[in-house]
Amino acid sequence: MRVGLDIGSRLVKVAVTEDGLSYDRRLMPTARFYEQAVDRSAGTEGGLRLLPEALGLPPRAAVVATGYGRNAAGLAGARVVNELSAHARGAAAQTGESRFVLVDFGGQDTKVISVLDGRIADFATNDRCGASSGRFVENMAAVLGVTLEEVGGTTAEAVALSSTCGIFAETEIVGLLAAGRPREELCAGVLLAVVRRTLPLLARMPQDKLFTSGGLAILPGLNRLLARESGREARPLPDPLFNGAIGCCNLACSKA
Repeated sequence: MRVGLDIGSRLVKVAVTEDGLSYDRRLMPTARFYEQAVDRSAGTEGGLRLLPEALGLPPRAAVVATGYGRNAAGLAGARVVNELSAHARGAAAQTGESRFVLVDFGGQDTKVISVLDGRIADFATNDRCGASSGRFVENMAAVLGVTLEEVGGTTAEAVALSSTCGIFAETEIVGLLAAGRPREELCAGVLLAVVRRTLPLLARMPQDKLFTSGGLAILPGLNRLLARESGREARPLPDPLFNGAIGCCNLACSKA
């Protein structure tokens, strides 16, 4: 059995495979993962030992971990890989492609990865500002009083937000609501703000095949605006949320 762990800032994604072809998927809140699935008294070098039974795993499963908390976890017995490698491998495994660009919309950052001939050729990250992250969209949805699905499902023409800061964007949206702008247009504006923060990262990666992953990749409005603004078709991966965990599983199977 091979296990991939993508330890995100809010959710831990778990992918389990026996054959490297099909995957069992599980989600656990990150806080609960640290409370229930690791042992702090084990005396390991990293201070933490994975408790496989808490995740419904056998004790001798081969575990590969990545994500926001991979180093903080310091999980004894788990092989740790960087997020770029995990997501690139996951996208290749899910699509069968060897030349593509992947945009991963994470909870706290956005990663753009160029893959040529199955290897990472270039990458760019926006990890210093949350304005192009899943958290930004969730926060703006709360301000608008709508669900994330409602934000992502809008087909309205987007209101261009002038602020590039998540904090100031909230104030701007409240002002636009007070001025009578429709919620649907503001929802589209939030997605457009994410896309326009991502375009500079895409500029130096010219491959036509563009895939998206992460929690925001399930939002059709985001993919539609990314395609319109970038001039390339933007397709979500078959399983965008678990892509990092699937990549870890694939790395565990290949031992690459």
